Amino acid sequence: MFVVFFVAVFALVIALGIQDRDRINKAWQAAAHHLGLRFSGGSFFSRPTINGMLGDVRVEVSVFSSGGENSSNYTRYLVRHHPVGPPVTIRKQGALSFMRRLIGRSDVLVGDPFFDERVIVDTKNEAAIRDFLTPERRAAVLDLLAVHPSAEFTHDSIRIDVLRICRDRRELAANVRRLVDIASVMGDVRVRDILAHQQHGDLVRAAEELHELNQQRPNVFTETLEGEAFAEAGRHHEAAAALDAVWETQAGDPAVDGWHDLSHLPPPPPVPEFAAAEPGPPVTATGAVAAPVDVRQDIVVNDLFSSDRMSWEVVEYFEQTYRNATVEWTGTVTRSAAYERDLDFGVGPGIKATVMVGHAGVSDLISNEVHAVVQLPAAALVQTGDQIRFRGLLTNVDRFSRKLWVQHAALI
Repeated sequence: MFVVFFVAVFALVIALGIQDRDRINKAWQAAAHHLGLRFSGGSFFSRPTINGMLGDVRVEVSVFSSGGENSSNYTRYLVRHHPVGPPVTIRKQGALSFMRRLIGRSDVLVGDPFFDERVIVDTKNEAAIRDFLTPERRAAVLDLLAVHPSAEFTHDSIRIDVLRICRDRRELAANVRRLVDIASVMGDVRVRDILAHQQHGDLVRAAEELHELNQQRPNVFTETLEGEAFAEAGRHHEAAAALDAVWETQAGDPAVDGWHDLSHLPPPPPVPEFAAAEPGPPVTATGAVAAPVDVRQDIVVNDLFSSDRMSWEVVEYFEQTYRNATVEWTGTVTRSAAYERDLDFGVGPGIKATVMVGHAGVSDLISNEVHAVVQLPAAALVQTGDQIRFRGLLTNVDRFSRKLWVQHAALI
């Protein structure tokens, strides 16, 4: 009787194994067909693979085991592109990253505090890597690491390892498409220039130029950046238009899902025409005063930029908590320019001043500066290096560039 029971259990295990193998093969074959890549089926003695070329990018998808007594299976996605920049390995900072310094190794700091605090850069050519890690490449690295903390970039490849054998054709295709699209913009000068606008405080200009670029050649990565920028500017309808197309193919990606959900929330209340007389909580679209909130600059800076919230969560939280709050802050002017018409602030004339208002977090290696992009009257006399005090309305936030926008401000 025991032998019969053992044989029955063994047969059931074999049948379930065959069923699972067939399910995996079916999903991988469908994904490969959808992408126009080659598929090799798995058996009891081999694992499925997908490989081939998408444009100039080579794609390899495979399964590997971690080994050891508690072995785990991983799905590995690897894309290889033409070498760009000096040899380098880029990974996410981990809880034990400080151990590197104890053994005499340290990663390269590229001068972007938000990036440097989160990423390890290994290279023998420090000067060249700082030139290589332009805004669009830093955005690509941070975008992928936010979803796949195990991701690794080199000068000619991008790799992610997912803890399980993927059984969903849509997830397989979505991960491949995201990596290929990121690889395709690693050397794109146009994207670099657009993201430089965002770094300089021109948020709507960056969003509109990304929209124009995506109309010319759709790309999941830059379409996501477009949606993010429009959402940060409070223009949810335009953000949804960009992100709906991405979501159709990338649903299940936490970053895409997060920004997509945010874009379909009601847009934030419009900005009142003038700032309130005294600092205080936001005023809603109906004129009602929102719940009390502390708007001291150190509180706001740390609340928004020193938290573990994901980027879309920062925007949603800002819109619910600080949008249209009146602030009275001080800081050092780092950039200023007169304008007649500005895409962020509207019809002038006026002054668009960038003001350093604080630091997010504490670090021995970097100063994580946060800036306010402030709309001032045309008659305001400000220049780089001035210490100013201003009062205005908080309207927008961008975590990537660590900036807040303040409209209808005046010097006090």
